Amino acid sequence: MPEERPTLEAQMIAAASRVKAVGKIAAQGLNYKFRQITDIVDSSRTALLEEGIGIRPEYLVLAESERSRPNGGVQTVIRLQGRFTFFNAFGDTMQVVTIGEGVDTSDKATNKAMTAALKYALIQTLQIPTGDDSDFENEEKAENPKRLLTHDERTQFQGWVLGLQPEVSKAIQDEIRARYGASAKMTLANLQEAIVWARKMVDNAES
Repeated sequence: MPEERPTLEAQMIAAASRVKAVGKIAAQGLNYKFRQITDIVDSSRTALLEEGIGIRPEYLVLAESERSRPNGGVQTVIRLQGRFTFFNAFGDTMQVVTIGEGVDTSDKATNKAMTAALKYALIQTLQIPTGDDSDFENEEKAENPKRLLTHDERTQFQGWVLGLQPEVSKAIQDEIRARYGASAKMTLANLQEAIVWARKMVDNAES
């Protein structure tokens, strides 16, 4: 009787169990921590290859825009969709789709967006732990509507706004300043409110 071959799902679970925790490091000069893409890829690659799993990436640019910098110059903002096909030697496949965003003053915005999409595809698919108990504290903090937004939350929302049509994007940015002042002062409740009226502005512009 031939030996039963493993399913891709079983291989993925085995790979996830092999992935080592990737801790967050402090960003120099900034009050937040992040996980480096190189650490995430290194940890994931070893676990996936040991289980006989490969990844085939595909990217689709969703939006491209430019914005002026306060001290002069222009930044390019790229928002794209990453579609990652995990496959094994038997032809089984599994797809994961994430969104990536990149901002750069030269020609690296697309590379940064692709890197972000890959990073979160690996983190979410393999459930890569940080090895930091403070993640539980962050979950509790996330439920407090009066807390200030984190850097990642502000960046994600701003990226969505910048990816809209220029006139709509500018109108939303003006409204944010009028309602809340600087985005750094926005709370979670402000964000939830802003998403509602911002989507209405987008719908009105498209109708």
